[in-house]
Amino acid sequence: MVSHTVRGGVKTRKRMKNVYKRKNAKYLCPNCKKKSLTRMQYAVWKCNSCKSVYAGGAWSFNTAPGKESLRKLALIKKEDE
Repeated sequence: MVSHTVRGGVKTRKRMKNVYKRKNAKYLCPNCKKKSLTRMQYAVWKCNSCKSVYAGGAWSFNTAPGKESLRKLALIKKEDE
C-alpha cells in the first residue's frame, strides 16, 4: 500500500498514488495498437501482445517532451509534402 511507503503527509501520498497508477497502467502499443504495453523496468516498456520493447518515460510511456517532439515531427513532415 502506498501510504506505508511514502512519508510526508497526505499531499505527498496522493501524488505518489497517481505516479503508481501511471506506472502500473497499460498503454496503447504503437506497433500492434493494442492496450497491452506494460512497464518492465525503469524506462523500458514491453508489449505483452506483440513482444515489442520500447524506451519511454520512467513512470509513464508517454512523456510531455516526447509528445511535443512527435507533434513537431508531424508538422515538419506535413510541410515537406
